[in-house]
Amino acid sequence: TLDRPEPASTSSKRVAVKTTTNDDEAKEAVGSVRFTSKTATADQVAQISELRARIAGLTAEEKGEMSTWIDKQDDVDLFRYILGFKTTDAAWGKMKETARWRKREAIDNILSEDLSDCFEPGQEEMLYLPLDNRDRPILLYRSALHDPRRLDPVRFTRYVTQQTERAMVQYKLGRERECIVLVDRIGSGLKNQDPALLRELVPVILNHYPYLVGAVYVAPISPVFNVIWGILKTFLDAESQQRFILCKGDYSATLKDFIPNEVLSDTLGGDLNVTSWLLDRQAGYAADQQLAQLEQDLSSAQSGDIAFDGRPATEDEIINIAQIRVSIAGEPRESLESMSDWILALDNGDILRYLRAHGSVDVAWEAIKRSATWRKEESIDGILDEDLSGVMPDGKEEFFYSGLDKRGRPILVYRSALHTPGVIDEQAYKRAVVQRVEEGRKRFGMGKDVAATVIIDRVGSGLKNQDPALLRVLIPCFTQHYPGIIGRLVIAPINNIFFVVWSIASILLDEGTRNSVELLKGDYAKQLLNTIEASNLPKNLGGEKAVPEAGIF
Repeated sequence: TLDRPEPASTSSKRVAVKTTTNDDEAKEAVGSVRFTSKTATADQVAQISELRARIAGLTAEEKGEMSTWIDKQDDVDLFRYILGFKTTDAAWGKMKETARWRKREAIDNILSEDLSDCFEPGQEEMLYLPLDNRDRPILLYRSALHDPRRLDPVRFTRYVTQQTERAMVQYKLGRERECIVLVDRIGSGLKNQDPALLRELVPVILNHYPYLVGAVYVAPISPVFNVIWGILKTFLDAESQQRFILCKGDYSATLKDFIPNEVLSDTLGGDLNVTSWLLDRQAGYAADQQLAQLEQDLSSAQSGDIAFDGRPATEDEIINIAQIRVSIAGEPRESLESMSDWILALDNGDILRYLRAHGSVDVAWEAIKRSATWRKEESIDGILDEDLSGVMPDGKEEFFYSGLDKRGRPILVYRSALHTPGVIDEQAYKRAVVQRVEEGRKRFGMGKDVAATVIIDRVGSGLKNQDPALLRVLIPCFTQHYPGIIGRLVIAPINNIFFVVWSIASILLDEGTRNSVELLKGDYAKQLLNTIEASNLPKNLGGEKAVPEAGIF
């Protein structure tokens, strides 16, 4: 086995090196860039400086073909490329290739992709385990589970890429740590070997994630492995081949030298049942990832990006978001099973809404759990796939979207003159309205990024259209499960009849929504056009927009 030193502390900052330095500056920079046990020499510091200058010199046209990843590389990232490709020109060529690949393959957004259908739960073939005794996350490959016919090599590689990007966030892989790969070959034979996968996967790891892998342990080896090793070596240079440790004889003892029993798979002589561990961890993966991403945002001074409806989170609110993330990650699996997966996919904007609506972390957390349970019980996550077009008659759609206002908020209009109490079942009506809100979430980011401008269109509305009973069903649903989603509530035009209904509705609304209400009378069209373009304002409210589905031509 390799006798590797313990990892040194890693610098992930950008050091103040210049393309041209004097001797004192060069001496000061040397030693300030480190990755695991390797420290940049004076020549390597100069290479880092040159790479930094080349990034700064990219033209707008060149950057248009690349991921923004290229601008976010710290000195330790550049150092890894130098370690992996030696010369400045080779490292720069690979960095540009990686930036184009990340743009082409949408790698920057890969953590939001759902690749859970690649494997049955608990049967994942490649996964990251916690740290070994040398502070390295372990990428485990359970080769006996692999069937070359089951999963396309391109999709398999994308799955591994997603796992690696997650580990980079969760374990600071590539910034503070390298990983090891552990190939578990117990039960593996010729039927599990997949040269086509190697040809797809290995170049991605070598070219786009240089020096992330400190060592590859293969246990146990057999004549069958020698067949695949002959193919694998063709992809590896001499230095990379030296990182492979082929464990013969008492492989368990070899692995236990640096892997704790509780982290080593029971198939290799440890105590960890990987399948059970995966099933227990499955629900918490998304929450752990989001918590790690939040920590990364805070440490890189990007917390200003955490906002809702244009209002950035305060430092206290960011800390409270983190507390909610911790609560999600720590929620028992049995409890999560009674909730919608929505709770694991919450954006920071969602959590911020709940915090601002409820005032404290504890109250907001309980409200989030109630919403997650309600979404599971009512099958809200799949509501956009339901056909609810028959709930409201043709040409009498009471709720519809009408573009964006001048602030960028989606406009949701309720045309109250079309409503007749008792014609539509209250629960069916509520479900149709919830579907409309979920549509806004998907189309406009409503509730995640922005709040809505809601217009209660009372043109032609009278006593016959008022429905206090329906309000008692609708309003609690929205105040409980969509808090803070309404940024502005405009009611126009108002008259004496309106105040009869308003006396009921205002009691049911939360304080934030009540404070957002604007009651327009007189020349309401002029007032609406101050904040909404005529092309997005329905004709009957003084705009230019026809809405045939709501009877506005």
